[in-house]
Amino acid sequence: SRKSKLDMSGEFTASVRDTISAYAFARSIGLRNRGQFSEFLEEGHSPAIRIQNPSNRRCHLRLTEDNIASFHNKYMTLNTMQAELGLHRNTISTRLKAMDVLQFTSGGKSFGAIWLRHEVTSLFDDNRS
Repeated sequence: SRKSKLDMSGEFTASVRDTISAYAFARSIGLRNRGQFSEFLEEGHSPAIRIQNPSNRRCHLRLTEDNIASFHNKYMTLNTMQAELGLHRNTISTRLKAMDVLQFTSGGKSFGAIWLRHEVTSLFDDNRS
């Protein structure tokens, strides 16, 4: 059954139709390395649910609207910064590098172009509306 699948924190969730695949979400926010984002979710840095495909029994990570909101509340990518700040990604990258704001890591492991929101927003307060 597609309903009531157990998520990674042990809570039950709604139908798979109410979710987006981790891969599709990652691409929508500008992340192209599927393995890194899956690992980021697997390690619990942002919530996701695990749903087993009934035909091939493989587990897939998916995100609900609440999971997505949780990600955006804590993290930013170049795409989300560009959308929120109205600046070109090169301008954003240059400012991040100049201010030594590093991508999010955990235990020395990098998960790609993901930054902690609180480390980024103060650099761009003058661009926020």
